[in-house]
Amino acid sequence: MDLERYFEPAGTGPLVLYDERIESLTGKFVRFKVEGATVVLVGTGMKPAKSNPRRYRLYGYVIDIGEPDTPPRGWRDIREEVDPKIVEQLDRRLRLGALDLLLVRYRRAGATGAIALLVTAYAPIELKSLPSASTSLPVVSLRSGRDAHKLEGKSVLVVGAGAVGSFICENLVRAGLGQLAIRDGDIVRPGNAVRHVLPSTFAGYPKVEALQRLLSQRSYCVTDIASEARHLTDRTEIPDLLAKFDLVIDATADGMASAMLADAARTFGVHIISAALQDEGRVVRVDVVPPLSGEAIGEVGIPSRREHDFFEAGCGDPVSMTPPYAAMEAAAIATRVAVRILTDLQTEPAGVIRVYSL
Repeated sequence: MDLERYFEPAGTGPLVLYDERIESLTGKFVRFKVEGATVVLVGTGMKPAKSNPRRYRLYGYVIDIGEPDTPPRGWRDIREEVDPKIVEQLDRRLRLGALDLLLVRYRRAGATGAIALLVTAYAPIELKSLPSASTSLPVVSLRSGRDAHKLEGKSVLVVGAGAVGSFICENLVRAGLGQLAIRDGDIVRPGNAVRHVLPSTFAGYPKVEALQRLLSQRSYCVTDIASEARHLTDRTEIPDLLAKFDLVIDATADGMASAMLADAARTFGVHIISAALQDEGRVVRVDVVPPLSGEAIGEVGIPSRREHDFFEAGCGDPVSMTPPYAAMEAAAIATRVAVRILTDLQTEPAGVIRVYSL
């Protein structure tokens, strides 16, 4: 899918964006909207015969050349792949300067592509390539990984929307999870933004509601996201939660909540994942509780380096000095283990632990 390489590039031109509507716009005159560093296909339209130049609007045509035997290198080659009646009409409008862009669709080895060609001269007609990309969800989701389709029907509850929990949620959404529920009773503070998915602009909002809003607006999101701004303190709720979701992930960093979830998982014979950081991120551990087989990961005995607590003004709880990269590492490991369990792939039966020295 590289036909644009056979045309001279139009310098550092904008990125031309289109979506699934290109199907219905093929064979039609279209208009584009200039938005910053992009030119977006927005619908049908023809440049008026008398109009003032508008830098924020361009006009063009969507043409289909099928599967050419040899790569086209200019307008003459493209003409040979198109109905003569269409060519005659396009020739006329090109020479009048009524077309700024051509979106050329083609097929190669069973796949469909499109190249954007900027009209740079009219006599003779010259075309130069602009970078182009589709914004349609199926195309954007290609980067979610080969297991994305297996996650479409899966549901996960993440308990704890702190630094580790927020990145677990983001990773699961990026991976193409079908349903995600997030539960936590805390609010966003400006300092959270240093190692949290959420920026400081969400300060004051419940973490779960802010995460739901942020992740739902991502262009690649196919996940149905729900949130509950309440801590997990009632053990009688847990059996229903374990039965409702395909997997529960504990990212609470709360001893009582973690103990309740682990006890319930063992009692009811289901597996949960517990993601935690210890000793300011020197210990990164993700436990499968109970283990899929064998023994659980043991405790790690390393000397603590914490000399005294640090407090943020206005917050009565000590501030963890765990660096952001440790939270991201724990979240990445937890997501990998979760995806492999959800898709029935082999994974470390008891989880993963990493210990870093001073």
